[in-house]
Amino acid sequence: MKYRLDKLRLDHITEDVIKKKHIYGAVFYVSSDDKSIDVISAAGDFTQNSQYYIASINKLFVSAIILKMFAEQKLDLQDKIAKYLPEDVISGLHIFKGKDYSEDL
Repeated sequence: MKYRLDKLRLDHITEDVIKKKHIYGAVFYVSSDDKSIDVISAAGDFTQNSQYYIASINKLFVSAIILKMFAEQKLDLQDKIAKYLPEDVISGLHIFKGKDYSEDL
């Protein structure tokens, strides 16, 4: 049986996920290119706007996106991340031994 993903269905999926052992919060965002699907859901310790660390698997997705944008000449691989993100997002992003290295990323 086919179903269309909507907010209510995604909310149920998200709630089910946090019932699993060692999962205390989750945020899912699903969209399609044509925007026929554009839903977000959060449960547990997270809200839709929570900041959180991402797991290692996302490095593959981020790398693929960056390389695609490089191929499309939308960015240079030597650019600092601060060129593309607002200061309030960058500030405090990478602090090591009390020094903020965020602008160097």
